[in-house]
Amino acid sequence: MMEVKDKLRKVLSSVTGVLHVGANNGREAALYQSFNLSVLWIEPIPEIYKELKKQISKLENQIALNELIVDEDGKEYMFNIANNNGASSSLFDFSGHKDIWPDVKFIGSMPLNGISLGTLYDRKKIEPNKYQVLVIDVQGSELLVLQGAREWLSEFEFIHLEVANFDSYKNGCTTTDIEAFMRENKYIEIERECFAKSTNGRKYFNILYKKVSSNFL
Repeated sequence: MMEVKDKLRKVLSSVTGVLHVGANNGREAALYQSFNLSVLWIEPIPEIYKELKKQISKLENQIALNELIVDEDGKEYMFNIANNNGASSSLFDFSGHKDIWPDVKFIGSMPLNGISLGTLYDRKKIEPNKYQVLVIDVQGSELLVLQGAREWLSEFEFIHLEVANFDSYKNGCTTTDIEAFMRENKYIEIERECFAKSTNGRKYFNILYKKVSSNFL
């Protein structure tokens, strides 16, 4: 779940919309509603998507799509389902994830077809500047989401990610990969918080980036 620090609160109070990729059951819905934000949630697991739809059904300006966001269109993945209500579900198998959460396991998998954020914007005719904040919580595939959003990336004033400094998931991205991508695409880090760690120095972070050319904040 996204941690809410002072800087992030300032961000949410300065924008009008959030695109949240990796929604799970929409635990941040009330937070977004408190800032009167337009929200587009994206969740790949059909059963969790149903919970999400119920969660936001009475909230204004919040909608959801059942999609798997990656870097290319049409590729089929065996998507792993985790036992913590799907929160740790991923395209990838676990690696060091068990060092922090030893009780979390995969209990099944399902085939899902991926779509890039760029294609989703085109198909759904999403207004480019409607969502100024991109939140990504996709358990190791954060870089795939970003790579598939290159043509629309500059529309986001802020990007918030949950990412580890180690191989939490096999072949998943780490802070090093994200930092390089964000530098290349002219975003700067403005907030970082470690929210989970192991005894051997492995850490999970919430990181908030701002577009270098942004006039927000």
